[in-house]
Amino acid sequence: MPIKFAIKYLFAGVLITLFVLVAQQAFAQLNQLTTTLSLGMRGQEVLDLQKFLNLDPETQIADAGAGSAGKETNYFGPATKRAVVKFQEKYKDEILLPYGLKKGTGVSGLKTREKINALSREKTTQSSGVTEKISEAPPAKLIPKEETGLYNVPTRIIIPDINVDAVVEGMGVTPLGAMDSPKGPTTAGWFNLGKRPGEQGSAVISGHYGWKNGIPAVFDNLKKLKTGDKIYVVDAQGTTTVFIVRESRLYDQNADASDVFISSDGNAHLNLITCEGTWNKTEKSYSNRLVVFAEKA
Repeated sequence: MPIKFAIKYLFAGVLITLFVLVAQQAFAQLNQLTTTLSLGMRGQEVLDLQKFLNLDPETQIADAGAGSAGKETNYFGPATKRAVVKFQEKYKDEILLPYGLKKGTGVSGLKTREKINALSREKTTQSSGVTEKISEAPPAKLIPKEETGLYNVPTRIIIPDINVDAVVEGMGVTPLGAMDSPKGPTTAGWFNLGKRPGEQGSAVISGHYGWKNGIPAVFDNLKKLKTGDKIYVVDAQGTTTVFIVRESRLYDQNADASDVFISSDGNAHLNLITCEGTWNKTEKSYSNRLVVFAEKA
C-alpha cells in the first residue's frame, strides 16, 4: 500500500477511536433531561443535550470548535437547533408524527426529551466488538407544584393543524392595565395573572397576527382552526396537556371580553387570542380580536 494511503487510513482510524472514546465518556456523564429547551437558552441541560447529540455523527453539533465533541457549551444556539432538528427527523415516528408534524422544530420538548432519555438509559454500547458498560442516570424526579411553583407553567404550544410550534413566555399587564403581548412575532404569551393551562378555569395564551414587513407571526392562521382540532401545551415539567377546540369568536377591540378570562363551570379551558380585521395606523392596532375557545380533552 502506498505510504500516503497508509497514513490516510491510519489517521481515519485514530479519528474514529477518538470519537468512540469521547462518546463513551460523554455517555457516562450524561444526565436525564427534564426541561423543554429552545434557542437562546443556557444551562446544564443544554450542555447535556449537546453531549448526547454529539454521540451520533448524524446529529453532531459541529465538527470542530465550540459545540463539537469534547467542547460542548451550555448555550442553545443555531447549531444546536439544527442538530435537534436532525435528531427529531431521524426519529420522526416517535417524536413528530404523534403531533402531526413532518419537519423537526428544533425545540427539545416532551417527545424529543423522552427519546433522548430512553436512548441514554441503554446499558450497553458496542465499539470495536467490545461491549462497554454505561452508567445509568436515575429517572427524572417530578417535583410537586408546592415545592417549585413551576408545575403547569406553559413553555411551549403546538397546534399541528396550523403548523404552530412556539415557545411560550409569561406576561402580565401593561401600565394602562391591558393584557400585555409577546415581544416578538414567533413566540406566544401566557397571561400569568390568570390560570395555568390544565387548571380549572380559563387559561389565556396570546400571539401576534400580521407582523410588519410581511414577517410570519405565530397566530397568523389561528382563524383556520375548526371545532375538534387539537392544541398541545407543554409545561415546565415536560407534561403535555391536550385541548380540543370548541368555537371561535370575533370581538371588537373595545368590546367586553371578560368571558375570555373567567369561567365557572369547573372545567379546564384554554383560550387563544390574536388580532384580526383592519390595521389602524394611528392607533397602531387591528380593529378586532379573534378568540379560539378550547377545553381540556
